[in-house]
Amino acid sequence: MAPFRFLIGGLVIVAAIAFLSIRSFQANATYYVTSDEMVQKVHAGQITPGKTIRLAGNIDKTSV
Repeated sequence: MAPFRFLIGGLVIVAAIAFLSIRSFQANATYYVTSDEMVQKVHAGQITPGKTIRLAGNIDKTSV
């Protein structure tokens, strides 16, 4: 009976570590949107004021 308990305990620990690893990866994933995608998402209501996004693209030298 003792080896069975260790097997179940080990499986629970491995499952917990896997679950936490996957959740951490999803929470820290970074997605970039282009300016065209951002405009579409704003019009669709997917990006609201105050939401942080990462914008991909080049900067015009004269705009900075």
